[in-house]
Amino acid sequence: MDPATVDRLLAERAADIPLGRVGDPTEIALWASRLLADEWVTGHVIPVDGGMAIA
Repeated sequence: MDPATVDRLLAERAADIPLGRVGDPTEIALWASRLLADEWVTGHVIPVDGGMAIA
């Protein structure tokens, strides 16, 4: 896809997200690394979705 099409699709998607933007992969990596860093955590579901789970 050309960059203009990618930008348009991301803007359309962002309009549906309560926080008004598409997340960055580093935001997902941050939560994944936090969960992996603690050996006491054996599993959990944390929605890292810009508010989509509560919308």
